[in-house]
Amino acid sequence: MISAYQEHGQSNKAIQLYFQMVDEEEVAPNNITFISVLGACGNIASLDDGKLVHKTLTENGFESDTIIARAVVHMYGKCGDVNSAYSLFAKIQKRNIITWNAIISIYAQNGHIHDAIVVLKQMQERKVKPNSLTFIAILDACGESVALDEGQWIHAFIVDADIELNSSLVSTLINMYGKCGLLENAWKMYESFSEKNEVLMTTFMAVLAKHGHADSVFHLLFIMHDRGLKPNHVTFINILTACNYDGLVKVAYQLFVSMYNEYEVMPFEDHYICLVDILGRAGLLDQAEHFINIMPIQTPWLSLLHLVGACRQHMDIERGHRMVIQLLEIDSVNSSHYVIMSNIYALANQDFLCKI
Repeated sequence: MISAYQEHGQSNKAIQLYFQMVDEEEVAPNNITFISVLGACGNIASLDDGKLVHKTLTENGFESDTIIARAVVHMYGKCGDVNSAYSLFAKIQKRNIITWNAIISIYAQNGHIHDAIVVLKQMQERKVKPNSLTFIAILDACGESVALDEGQWIHAFIVDADIELNSSLVSTLINMYGKCGLLENAWKMYESFSEKNEVLMTTFMAVLAKHGHADSVFHLLFIMHDRGLKPNHVTFINILTACNYDGLVKVAYQLFVSMYNEYEVMPFEDHYICLVDILGRAGLLDQAEHFINIMPIQTPWLSLLHLVGACRQHMDIERGHRMVIQLLEIDSVNSSHYVIMSNIYALANQDFLCKI
């Protein structure tokens, strides 16, 4: 049951059942139990519970199990306790590529890029050959932090170590260079890889879209169609983003309609949010509000937030007030909604007290 809860996204119930089993029913957990509950603790970043589980498994002699030790490392990493994660990693006697990749990913995902690189060098010293997964997490972190020097160092390391490039690793390099503002480098990476699949093309679309190159994004969509490659929901997010940057309202709407009719891609909430934002930025507030009213999302609070922002931009006080009322109906305890309301009236130079 603990494993089932953890695997189906009910981590709180998994943790609750674990402690009930150990404390009340005095049933001894096994290795599968520990792995599942550690995963649950990591999923919801419940560090205190994770520490208690770690203490119990140590007292019962499970810490020497490499798989369980790796699960504990993952748990501490997901909870943001990188020092405890590395401390336990250092105690593991039999470290394979999975174990090394785990600690490197933990450092990278928690923003410790330099520490990740230090571990990568340790890995090299121990004659452990890295693989593409070793670098993907670090490169993602470099992109998020706009750490270009570190990203280029990792790229050079990949080349020097003769690491085989696959579409996932090349896509990550394209993404890193794009987020660091080096569109030319991203283009070179894209051009250098012969197997241009959906993943690679979608990633490069995202880079082009964020740099305002809508025409190039549409050209890639045409190439995908011409080669029989099917765009997915992420592809259309990137296309709509390109439309947003260039203010292409009609094109965005046509593409939104074609998602399902032509490509059989069911729109997600993010697609609706993109279109609402496009309409709002263009000042088409009636259409944006109508679109929110007909979209099949039960609580479209993100779309409402985008429309409120557009109301502020275009000084539509009445509509902005109406949208904030809807936000408060969704979440009445969120104080930021009241702040947004006050800001709308402040921009209009109206001395107003929100009577809600």
